[in-house]
Amino acid sequence: MGGDFVRTDSAQIQYAYYRADADFNVIVNPAITTSFGRTLFGTQTWSVADGPVKYPFFSPNAQRFTINGLNYVRQINNLVNPALVSPTNPMGTSSTATYQISKLFNQGFYAINHTQWFDGRLNTLLGVRRSHNFYVSQLQSNPYLGSVSHTVSFDAGVALRLTNALNVYGEFSNSHVPPQFLSLQPDGAPQGVRRGLGQELGLKFQRPSSELSGTVALYHTFSHNEQMAVSSTLQNDVNPTGLNGRGPTGGGLNVDRETYGLELALTARPVAGWRMRLSAAQTLGQIANDRVLPQLYNDQFYQNSLGQVTYADRTPVYVIGSAFNAKTPTVSASTAGAVPLTLAMMNNPASPYYAAPVNPTGQIGSGTAVATVLRTTDPVHGAILTGAVGLPISALQITPNFTLPGAIPASRAGDRTLGYPRYSFNFTNVYTVANGVAKGVRIGGSLLAQWNFASYYYYPEGFV
Repeated sequence: MGGDFVRTDSAQIQYAYYRADADFNVIVNPAITTSFGRTLFGTQTWSVADGPVKYPFFSPNAQRFTINGLNYVRQINNLVNPALVSPTNPMGTSSTATYQISKLFNQGFYAINHTQWFDGRLNTLLGVRRSHNFYVSQLQSNPYLGSVSHTVSFDAGVALRLTNALNVYGEFSNSHVPPQFLSLQPDGAPQGVRRGLGQELGLKFQRPSSELSGTVALYHTFSHNEQMAVSSTLQNDVNPTGLNGRGPTGGGLNVDRETYGLELALTARPVAGWRMRLSAAQTLGQIANDRVLPQLYNDQFYQNSLGQVTYADRTPVYVIGSAFNAKTPTVSASTAGAVPLTLAMMNNPASPYYAAPVNPTGQIGSGTAVATVLRTTDPVHGAILTGAVGLPISALQITPNFTLPGAIPASRAGDRTLGYPRYSFNFTNVYTVANGVAKGVRIGGSLLAQWNFASYYYYPEGFV
């Protein structure tokens, strides 16, 4: 019996150098919209015309320095701004620079029993482990992510000696793997705890002289919540970057997998110094479940019951109906040619305010005139966009001229798993010279073959 406890604390925080005043206080210019108004230390060059320069500038970890008469200070790239704290940005960061903090706790208790019966003719092995896993991570632009799991894993095996040269064995296992880092699925759902069920049945034989031995084994495994990477295309089809951004998302997917296999291994020593090994396997794996991901909507804006686009205070948004003016995307109701912006205009390809929805997500084209209008915030009436992300696709407000899938198939039961051959074969010979001037020299080689190798699965007719 035993127990163990592991704690891991990790962080990844990026730093850079920024312009400072004479007292080495970072200069903040409100006119600069990036880096919190700070001026970043630019790329530097130096001449090597007179040979290599080993130490051209300052120490890489210097907290401050002066170069060309200007002072610079080392600071975190992604500063925390309390005003930016929100459910989708709990850390209050505002740039894409890395800022991540995570903690992992993994502890458990286990017990193992190995018993020999009938003078060693029968062997049994039993093992069980109860684990508690806790993981929490904070990452810029993502919510506070956490995972807690309590799992019980076990293994049971038996080996029976039929004769002095022949043994039969079997085993069954149930194991769990909690997330070592918390990644998300395309729809924002966290990755789950992986669970594996395995069974194996085999024969082992060995001649008393040890000149010939081998194993024949059949096995079957079933894994639940196995992590599978998906393409960024599928991720964007499910959770596109809309006018409001998008909710938490990731490129991993939980699927179930099933694997069958037959393995053969033989070793022999025909004469002294000559060793041979033959191994062969047949393996087949497949996806065991359908995974269909619901599409999400990230473009929501305010509207009224008349089909008019409004500001946050429900005042209608007015635009110049005849033509879009990028300098004045929105106008007052009294402006000549002003009309309320409506959903009908956004659905009309002939309108300058056509939404040009993207297929198959239905999101509003980010470069369209109406996208510019919707991004506008009026100092009196407020924003037009609601800021909501991760809404169901049923909340879509425009009417695309194509049919949205509504749900995206990410995996299908029966699809073959990838990255291995259906059949494989390996025959290795090694001869060691025992006498003479070449004593100790080894001569050998291997013959390897594999076929029916699955490397990529695709639907030739495309997505339907």
